Amino acid sequence: MKSITKEFLALMIWLACVYGWGANLFKLFDYDFEPAYKAEALRITGVMLPPVGIVMGYLTIEDKCTH
Repeated sequence: MKSITKEFLALMIWLACVYGWGANLFKLFDYDFEPAYKAEALRITGVMLPPVGIVMGYLTIEDKCTH
């Protein structure tokens, strides 16, 4: 019984990680790539570094230009 619980928990964590990274990638393609590039730079970093991307996928970033 314990191994099933551990396997289930490991699967749920893995799925949460895959979802977070995928959400980060999806949100990257949703940006307009107009100045200010803060959000785009953070999302691209998250694609290249999956641990960062997993967290970034769950965050909302305001990308406003302050001209």
